[in-house]
Amino acid sequence: MASGNFIKYSLLFLLFCISQINIVFGQSIAHSYVIKYQSLAISMMRESGIPASIILSIAITESAAGTSRNARLLNNHFGIKSQKKNRIPGTKHITAYRTYISDTLSYKGFCEWISKRSFYQALCENKDYRLWIKTLGVSGYARSHSAWRKKILTIIDYYCLSDLDCLL
Repeated sequence: MASGNFIKYSLLFLLFCISQINIVFGQSIAHSYVIKYQSLAISMMRESGIPASIILSIAITESAAGTSRNARLLNNHFGIKSQKKNRIPGTKHITAYRTYISDTLSYKGFCEWISKRSFYQALCENKDYRLWIKTLGVSGYARSHSAWRKKILTIIDYYCLSDLDCLL
């Protein structure tokens, strides 16, 4: 009986360790993503008036910090869909998502897409990322806007992305 408990607790400890590694690994991937793309997000903020914290937090969420299939194969960091189905470059697979030649064009495409929305003029140059998140959530950008808003806010707060918005 004692050896059964030892095995049980050993397995629980092992699962706990693995879960912690996954958490740390996931955070380091997102942190690397922030470092890699923060200057692009700031540049897009200066061009579009959309806060860099919004741009970068949505990119992290929608692309799984650059690890999603869309980000890797299509350079699509925002989950933007295409008007027609496309073939994924180099494969036989068809996708409903837009393909971009580069990450930069994905970021520009996102900002252009936002700038065409009816709420854009009222929010342009507004640095209140909470208002942006609320407006994007209810505008239909995310299906589950309540959970999506919480996720975006958590990312902005955890990585201090709102500090980037002051660089306008």
